[in-house]
Amino acid sequence: MRQPQLEVIHSALTYLSPAQRDRDNVGSTKTCDCCKLHHIMCDGTLPCNNCLITLNTCTFDSETANEDISSMKSALDSLKEDLKVAQNNEKAWKKKYEDALMLSSSKEASSTSAGEKSRKRKRDSTDNIKLVPPGRRSLQRLLGPEQSFVLCNIINNFVSIYETYIHPSHTILPSSNFGARLPEYIHQLIRDDPEDACMNFYVSSLLCNGAMITGNLETSKEFYERSRRYAGDLFDVMDVKVGRAFNLLAYNRLCMGDRVRCISYARLGLSIAEHLNLLTSNLYMNCALGIAFVSSNYEERLKYFRELSRSKAVSDLVFCLSGLVMTEVKFNKEINWRDMSAMMRKCMDLQKSPGSLYHKSQDRTLLDVVTNTAWAMLFRRTGNNKLALEYALNIIHLSEKAEFSYLCVAVDCAALDAAADVFIDQNRTELTRVIQRLDTMSAKFQLSKHFLVSIQSKIKDNLALAVQQEVITHQPVQRLNVFFTSPTEEVPRYTQPNRTSPQTKSSPTVSPTIDVQQTRQHQQHQQQTQQQIKQLQQQMRFEPRHYAKGDLQHVHETINTPQSDKNFNERFYEVTADLLVASLDTQSLPQEADPLLSPNFFALDDDFFAPTLDSDSCIM
Repeated sequence: MRQPQLEVIHSALTYLSPAQRDRDNVGSTKTCDCCKLHHIMCDGTLPCNNCLITLNTCTFDSETANEDISSMKSALDSLKEDLKVAQNNEKAWKKKYEDALMLSSSKEASSTSAGEKSRKRKRDSTDNIKLVPPGRRSLQRLLGPEQSFVLCNIINNFVSIYETYIHPSHTILPSSNFGARLPEYIHQLIRDDPEDACMNFYVSSLLCNGAMITGNLETSKEFYERSRRYAGDLFDVMDVKVGRAFNLLAYNRLCMGDRVRCISYARLGLSIAEHLNLLTSNLYMNCALGIAFVSSNYEERLKYFRELSRSKAVSDLVFCLSGLVMTEVKFNKEINWRDMSAMMRKCMDLQKSPGSLYHKSQDRTLLDVVTNTAWAMLFRRTGNNKLALEYALNIIHLSEKAEFSYLCVAVDCAALDAAADVFIDQNRTELTRVIQRLDTMSAKFQLSKHFLVSIQSKIKDNLALAVQQEVITHQPVQRLNVFFTSPTEEVPRYTQPNRTSPQTKSSPTVSPTIDVQQTRQHQQHQQQTQQQIKQLQQQMRFEPRHYAKGDLQHVHETINTPQSDKNFNERFYEVTADLLVASLDTQSLPQEADPLLSPNFFALDDDFFAPTLDSDSCIM
């Protein structure tokens, strides 16, 4: 017999008001055997609440269980089919996008200069009657699902290239879930939703750069104009997304050769990072690197290259040291050679550190291009033609790799320009490979075209100098092969141009006068430089113990090995770097050395690089 209290509970459970029955109908579709027998609502759990209260055994019949299993299997199968259809659609859209991209690039490569001029005249003639802004016209054509997928693909490709090859230590994405919400941001940009104008500004800047690296310069220009409109409205908004958008616009202007706007946009992004006190953030490091590479001001370049030392990422430290060396070689007339060589040796040590990710192809190519450029400029400045040529040939070899075309355009152009200077000085035929590489890059990037014109100007200056030397010495001088001019064109004889001022243009007319005094001063300066180098050689040869620091016995043996004096220069420059690094001591530094270039200022000691740099430290 049931207990009295159980009878009361059972009667309460068996009686339900109509409102309660209607409310409980939204419960589970599964009913246990006991609740089915008493015609009461079951919650579908095992055991259910009713069986727990009444202390009954809760069981489910096999038919209900089979129905649940079959329903779940059918739902799973439908989800698998939906996923398969979505993957097939994605592959189809991607194939269409790649086919369209290849078709557009082939058409652009086959177009002639006359066709470009005619299209330009047509655009100029119709600009006055177009009432829709360019950015809005491009977005009006991108309303379908296929075009939206293309935009997402463009952004993903650019983000992958930037974070892998251009500046691998710092991301340009505002959040980790940006990729998952990218289609939503694309539609928001198309609708021109004013609620999140900062995100629209950022996405538009991404599309501007993404279209540029694919060679679609017209679409890139349209998104750039749209981004400029956002920039005019949001330049005073202290938001990280706005700062990242300014950084992206600075990179776009850098590739297009617009140095003034590049620095202006980078400074706006930098000011936002400083206002938000994000001095070690991805935004700050990206903007600082852009200003350091582009600025023509000596002090400003040094300042922002040093700012990269705030980061502990290996690539940033390599950028910092190599950039300081390149800046000193290019702008400073009096250089502390020991400090320069020490910085480059520290770069080599950093590349071998565990956290440098040097085993990765893309990271290795980036660091090799930067360090080889600095070495080539440094040895060319010291007059070591042999080693300068070796590093210039390394740059040409690196430029033939597939990863080279994805690196930062400023890094590529600076490397090729340094190699071209070495080839021009030594009359090397490898100069044609530099010209060909820059000419290929100029199809996408206007900056490469500027460097190409500059190198051609240097070649003409070199030919003019060779003509002057022939007139003065009455002896033939080896000349470069002018492959970009007509072979019947006669090289004019005129006064030696000033190679330090890029704005000075050579006169096309023949000048009967020759500046003999200026040429003699140049020769005297070269003789003084050679004498200084010989004095340093003798000092290192006969007093090696002054530079000894640590285990450098193999260096001393190499120097003191009895060989002919003719080969001494070759042996000297092979061990110069080791000797200069060993001589780094603050007490032995000359008094006239710049304190800002001393090793203590850059903290180039073991404590500064003591923390182990793992792969996580490179992702800030």
